[in-house]
Amino acid sequence: MSKKARSLQQKEEPIGVMTKERLRQYVYLIKEIEAQKERLAQIEASLLYPKPSIGDGMPHSNYAVDRMAIAIANKIELEELIIKNIKKAQQEAAAIERAIQTLDNPIDRELMRLKYLDGLTWEEVAERLCRSRQWVTVLHGRILQKLKNTCL
Repeated sequence: MSKKARSLQQKEEPIGVMTKERLRQYVYLIKEIEAQKERLAQIEASLLYPKPSIGDGMPHSNYAVDRMAIAIANKIELEELIIKNIKKAQQEAAAIERAIQTLDNPIDRELMRLKYLDGLTWEEVAERLCRSRQWVTVLHGRILQKLKNTCL
């Protein structure tokens, strides 16, 4: 491995303790990014199809122009925030994958990938693993304990 590759590997965020709360925060971050993307689409639609101005023949302020400028500023700000959150989510996904790789059992690894990296519900995870929902949630608790003990 080259010096450059080793220095890049050292700069990666350490695995740290993979707790239920940390995993939950990752899921919330993914949902936040999705909501931000929806808001961005709404802003873009409002820019493409602005509301018509009042055409009553009376002079009015440049409110429509101001509204457009505000919408453009909001769009730029939201795009920057989305990029920042995506980078944060990518770093956390990499940390989660590194933690998953420390697990010996392939079923444990698959369960964690399905739940957190693929974003499936407990019911979907149970179906994919051909097990009951209760079984996967109990196993999940055991996996979290393994990860906690491994990363300490």
